[in-house]
Amino acid sequence: MKTVSTICFGLAIFLGVAGLIYLFTAHEYAGATELLIASVTFAFLGLMLRVAERRAPTEAAEEELHIGPTIWPLGFAASGAVVAIGLIVGPAILVLGAVACAVCAAVSNATNASKRIVTRRSGVRMKGNCESAIIWASRSLG
Repeated sequence: MKTVSTICFGLAIFLGVAGLIYLFTAHEYAGATELLIASVTFAFLGLMLRVAERRAPTEAAEEELHIGPTIWPLGFAASGAVVAIGLIVGPAILVLGAVACAVCAAVSNATNASKRIVTRRSGVRMKGNCESAIIWASRSLG
């Protein structure tokens, strides 16, 4: 969050300077007001992010979750290409790509959710699919 807040402060300074220059050179109050309001907004956002960063717990999460390789990113890429082609060619291909993307999201989420449930129930730090399944099975049976 420190990087994002730094970017917000940088944008606030840039927009503030641009707003002041615009105010004094263009003599248009509407555009200068919008730039200055955007500057104040980014300064406020940067300040809130810094406060949230300081209040956040410093310890990392106890549970380490590593999900092994999966085929679903390839499915997302292919369905994204079909959606892009559908935008050019016609709505039928667009709907086909959107359905394929939804199916990839649902199956990928279901696969990852089942692995998270197994990890939380067993208290095992998941390092790989086979290793964690063996550890979980040995703890639950023994």
